[in-house]
Amino acid sequence: MALQRQVNRQANQLVASGRGWQSVIVLLNDASLRWYTVSGEQANGRLWATPQGDQACLVAQQLPTLAEGQVYQVWLSHAGEQVSGGTFEARNGNAWIIIGTQEPIANYATVFVTIEPDGGSAMPTGMRVLNGTLTSGTTASSADRLALARLLHN
Repeated sequence: MALQRQVNRQANQLVASGRGWQSVIVLLNDASLRWYTVSGEQANGRLWATPQGDQACLVAQQLPTLAEGQVYQVWLSHAGEQVSGGTFEARNGNAWIIIGTQEPIANYATVFVTIEPDGGSAMPTGMRVLNGTLTSGTTASSADRLALARLLHN
């Protein structure tokens, strides 16, 4: 039974990874792609998004090691409301996640990442490890797009 659960989990991860790559390709080919800096005490990264799009890619590096039963959870906020962008795990302190939103990214003011119990939380409860504002971003150059593609490939 445990082996079957492990096989099912890996199959689900492969499907999600395929969808994630499709979303990244769409972002990389959008002329309005921008990146926003996210940082923390130890970790850093970038949120890649198109202002009017409803998907973004968060790339994080140097994330702290989690205890057993914990995950990272990304949040978007506006008007005092936090919306979950999903949970993720890191490998060697590095991770990326595709975030799907109900509204255009331009409607959100901030993005942050917390440490939450496995499965995530309905509201942020854990320590923040990354913070960023979405009020101004940098237009992605060709070199930026190439660097993102290489970073995600590793």
